[in-house]
Amino acid sequence: MKIKISLAEKDSIDDILHRVNGGSASHTLTRFEEILDLANTYEYRLEKLGLVESMRRGAVVICGSYRNSFRVTEVHLLRGLRDWFLTHVEAKDKWPGNSQKDQLFLTKEQNEYLVNKFRSQYKVNEEAGHVNYPALKGGA
Repeated sequence: MKIKISLAEKDSIDDILHRVNGGSASHTLTRFEEILDLANTYEYRLEKLGLVESMRRGAVVICGSYRNSFRVTEVHLLRGLRDWFLTHVEAKDKWPGNSQKDQLFLTKEQNEYLVNKFRSQYKVNEEAGHVNYPALKGGA
C-alpha cells in the first residue's frame, strides 16, 4: 500500500482506518486528520533536525496511536520527494509496559548529512587532555 496523505485521499484513508480498527474507537487512529497531523509533525521534526527538503525523501515513521493501550493502530509513513505517504496500517494488541514510542528512521545518506552538518559546527582538539587553542596562546 502507498497512499499519498492529501485531502484528495481523505476518504480512502478514513476507509482503511475504519476497516483496520473495526469498532474500536478509543486508543486508535480513526481519522484522516490524525494521519495528516502525524505527517506534519514529522515534517517539522525533519526540518528542525536540519535536513534540507531535498534530502528528506526516504524517511520512515512508525507510530502506535497511544501508549499503554490495549488495542492500538500502528501506521507507517514514508516521506516521498515532496509529500508523505501512508504505507501500512495495522491494528495491534498491546498491554501496559509493552508499548513503544514513535520511531523515525533515516536513510544512511540522511544520517551522514546530519552528522557532517553537526560536526561542521565545532573543531576537535587533537591533543587529548591539553587545551591548546588560539585564544589561550600567549598566556591566559
